[in-house]
Amino acid sequence: QLIGLEEGRGLNIFDLRCVARKNGALLKIQIADKNNGFSEHYFREEVKKICSTENSNSVMISYFDRKALDQTGGGHFSPIAAYDEESDSVLVLDVARFKYPPFWATISQMCKAMEAMEPVSQRPRGFAYVTHGDGKCCIDDNTHNTCSVICNTPHS
Repeated sequence: QLIGLEEGRGLNIFDLRCVARKNGALLKIQIADKNNGFSEHYFREEVKKICSTENSNSVMISYFDRKALDQTGGGHFSPIAAYDEESDSVLVLDVARFKYPPFWATISQMCKAMEAMEPVSQRPRGFAYVTHGDGKCCIDDNTHNTCSVICNTPHS
């Protein structure tokens, strides 16, 4: 059972890391915090890297506030599938297809949506890289206290 869902708050990006690890994947998190070097330029360069053919072993998942994109809802996860240099936009493959089809958002719009504060951690949202892991369940590294609870059984 997932802690965020159990508490009725949904999942944040730290919970997602544990879910990924539980399923044998690794998640590298980048918080959209301007005080720690996050910028539109940084995000654009990361998107370009992940959308290139050299990085086909990773997927970028954005964690953003729908309200900042004039959508209904709150915090949301969806993968970034492409970058269009001419419009400086990313293609977001919305996973809630019943609600929103895939859509294009400018780098600026996505950054604002990721910089929005997440209510539980009181930190900005961000994005993460997902890669194939070692097949082992997560080990709590003391950076977030739910990991050992979510991943309390071996990966099968």
